[in-house]
Amino acid sequence: MTIPEFFSKMEVLIKEKEAKRFAWIRHLVLLASGSLSVLVSLRGSDHVASLPHYCMVAGVAALGLGILSGAVALHGEVWTANDLVYQMGLHSKRLADDPSAPFPGILSQNPLRYRIAEVCCYICFSIAVISLVVYTIVSK
Repeated sequence: MTIPEFFSKMEVLIKEKEAKRFAWIRHLVLLASGSLSVLVSLRGSDHVASLPHYCMVAGVAALGLGILSGAVALHGEVWTANDLVYQMGLHSKRLADDPSAPFPGILSQNPLRYRIAEVCCYICFSIAVISLVVYTIVSK
């Protein structure tokens, strides 16, 4: 396998990995959105300051924050695609100036803000699941 073939194969694998990761986050956000809709619509009007009430509030709030941070993390997919297009434009400009210039391989990594949002998404969804399980166990 030559070096250009290796880099080409590596690019394909990285793109597949990213596509699967973003599909997973989209799936989680979709499930959380549906869960939040159901919880809000079925919620009773009792506002007793008790453990079940606090668990439900924490679960709904964590689901909401998880959905928001998941949406920010999904924006990383758009950012990555834009960055790849930008880098290809730079390389094509270099090729126009010097047709014998080597192809360096193009890779893009999400900025830190998107990686932090993804971690926050997972943490919030975990808190939501734990809170709602505790609510189910301790409620009437």
